[in-house]
Amino acid sequence: MMRDGRWRRLWRRSRYHLNGLVLLAPLALTPVYLADQPVPGLGARVLPERAVGPFTVTLAEVSTAPPRTDHDGGRVKDYAARFCDGGRGRIRTAVLHVGAVPPEQPGEDILHGNPARLHAHVPFPETVTGDQGLWLTVETWDGQVFAISWPLAEAARSALPERGD
Repeated sequence: MMRDGRWRRLWRRSRYHLNGLVLLAPLALTPVYLADQPVPGLGARVLPERAVGPFTVTLAEVSTAPPRTDHDGGRVKDYAARFCDGGRGRIRTAVLHVGAVPPEQPGEDILHGNPARLHAHVPFPETVTGDQGLWLTVETWDGQVFAISWPLAEAARSALPERGD
């Protein structure tokens, strides 16, 4: 009987402290959560504005880290884009793709999200070669297609193999 009374007193004295610790536990996990969040603004490394047909686009790497492994086991890198010159309503599809030539059909790398900050998860091949680039293909509602590319040395430095100079 005396043991029950001791535990009861201990619980009454410490339950508020324990509840406070439970409320403060998320603060300990906040740095882990914030590390996975994109950098405010367009991205971590913003590339210079480029013209693609009648539109002007600003492209940015969301993170300067190398491509990550996605749920399918492939390598993926995230990019953000912003179209200027009133292109939001005139663009039907915008696709980012890594390769030697722009893609014929849009794949899983379609820009999506808020029109002020579009987002794409771009698949990267296992081996990256010098003739590949990051292609942006834009299709308008009237069927016109425009394409532009960035060299991977400019658009994805972290995805390139290290040089032994």
